[in-house]
Amino acid sequence: MRKGNFIILIGLFSTLLLLPLFHSCISLPAEGNSGEPCNASGTCLPGLACTSSSDCRSSSSAGHLGQICLKGNACLEGSCVSGKCTQATDGGTDAGTDGGGSWTDPTTGYVWQNPPAGNSMTWQSAVDYCNSLNLDGKQWHLPTISELRSLIRDCPATQTGGTCSVTDSCLSWSICRTSGCQGCGSKSGCYWDSNLSGTCSCYWSSSSNADNTNYAWYVFFDLAGVSNYYKAGDDDFVRCARAGP
Repeated sequence: MRKGNFIILIGLFSTLLLLPLFHSCISLPAEGNSGEPCNASGTCLPGLACTSSSDCRSSSSAGHLGQICLKGNACLEGSCVSGKCTQATDGGTDAGTDGGGSWTDPTTGYVWQNPPAGNSMTWQSAVDYCNSLNLDGKQWHLPTISELRSLIRDCPATQTGGTCSVTDSCLSWSICRTSGCQGCGSKSGCYWDSNLSGTCSCYWSSSSNADNTNYAWYVFFDLAGVSNYYKAGDDDFVRCARAGP
């Protein structure tokens, strides 16, 4: 091998070693067709929804009032009762779980959809989903990154006030995404309150990256990390929020 070629190979290898590693939330291509089981990630082919019985059905025939619930016992309208979406009613228990599939965080007073939406979706679909959510008779929204971070438990770096600088007032990747935003590593369970249910994965916030508004911030609760991704290029999970009571 010539000396010049050897030097080129060494340079390429060094470049690969320097490439940053990112936590990936990119969904694999959906395999679930109509009438078939949902794929391993709990999603179906476009136009279909994964239901509480883990099969794929038309998006127009699941999740609405009188229809079968979505995966995770979620509903686009009302709440899931005995496998069907019914009109939600207000109420609550000492454990903090409100009637209609919601949970009030005693540390912040925020009210969270619980369980979350049954399917992952693009960022704009997540915004529209939360804005139109009919639950508890209240107005819901896709949480900001600061609101979403308030759900993190047992990871000081990314909990509210931690060394991760990404907040509603600091949304630049180049300035605010500090080393603490990497999270706290894998563990048994999810980095959120034990009262919460849902897939332990990536959840959208409504906050855009100030450097490039085609990207939005999210939290990956399996590692308690904070990152961002292309709004139209990734399907992440959704947990809507509202102000209490």
